[in-house]
Amino acid sequence: MSVAAVREDCPGLSDQVVLERAYRDGAILLTEDSDFGTWVFAHQIRTTGVVFLRYRPGEHELVAGVLQALIFREGATLHGKFVTLTPKKIRFRMLESPRDAPA
Repeated sequence: MSVAAVREDCPGLSDQVVLERAYRDGAILLTEDSDFGTWVFAHQIRTTGVVFLRYRPGEHELVAGVLQALIFREGATLHGKFVTLTPKKIRFRMLESPRDAPA
């Protein structure tokens, strides 16, 4: 598994460009930015998958543990899903198919 940190490697990229790059690379986007839900669902921008981390200040360690468990349990099955992850629950939402899955 490889990881790219957009904030560190390419600061200033627009959300749309970040989604396009992740889709092109067949990558799952891990984000704390709720705008990606708008891009995916309202604007129907293609994506391989998104994991949206939603937590309050002070819950960072809790959500990190839930994220580790999610990746261990679900792994490659995250493709084709928009996942909202909080310290207490995980919500899976299927993305449109097959348009949103890379060939």
